[in-house]
Amino acid sequence: MATAAAKQRLSHKAFLAEVLLAECDERDARRQVRRVKEAKFPRTKRLTDFDTRALPDLPPATLAHLASGELDR
Repeated sequence: MATAAAKQRLSHKAFLAEVLLAECDERDARRQVRRVKEAKFPRTKRLTDFDTRALPDLPPATLAHLASGELDR
């Protein structure tokens, strides 16, 4: 960060503001991860992780429709 600030010719105040902003962003990210862990949410599931062998009778068209996220009307 210091090298980038020197190249951009930032003032000392601007450099410290950038460092402070980066620190706040990093703390927010760590806080978010910590809160999710503390909440003990189930692991994230994605459609791409779905094992089609678990439901061999599931028509591929049905899976494709579900993947599209469109509502039936």
